[in-house]
Amino acid sequence: MAFKCRQLSLYTGGMRKPTGWPMLKRFFLILLFISLAPLANAQDAAKVDRLASLLHLQPMFDVMREEGVTYGADLDREMLGGAGGIGWQRAINEIYQPDRIWLTFLPVFKSELQDADIDAMIAFFESEPGAKIAALELEARQALLDKTIENASKERFHALSEDGSNRIRLLNELVAANDLVEFNVMSALNASYAFYTGLIEGRAFDPAPSDAEV
Repeated sequence: MAFKCRQLSLYTGGMRKPTGWPMLKRFFLILLFISLAPLANAQDAAKVDRLASLLHLQPMFDVMREEGVTYGADLDREMLGGAGGIGWQRAINEIYQPDRIWLTFLPVFKSELQDADIDAMIAFFESEPGAKIAALELEARQALLDKTIENASKERFHALSEDGSNRIRLLNELVAANDLVEFNVMSALNASYAFYTGLIEGRAFDPAPSDAEV
């Protein structure tokens, strides 16, 4: 936008603003907002990436992949009599392909955190207790890949429960406060429904059960 010289006039104390100044001001403010928006988005994305790193999410997904591959082998043995062969193994590896899982999860993770106080989360998980919690969560999940350790942990839990351990009381309070039982039951039911729906679509049953039976 250009202003001709005759549109400007001098007055005491300086130069008078052009007639179109309010509109021009709004125009520049809009340009400023547009130019800063990508920077803000980039900063938010960097914060989410930092939070994901502090939570050890990628190593956790590696553990989940191992769990899934093991579960796939169990299904092959228990439901297919070990007849799944190379095709079954290839399908399992494709389902639990690390990059595929991570790239599917990350956009949803970022979307769910849009209105969250990410700075507070980062501050906590950068602190000593937060970092310790995240590290122990990963270590425990990795350790439980070993069936011997998993069985030993179950035996230890039952022993502590029978002794009325205060630690078990605290764990029960944590479970209740976060509705972990209800959440895990819901997740298990959804996963089971999706699993049997997949079996039906793959014609594993003859005749196929109805939705009510599933």
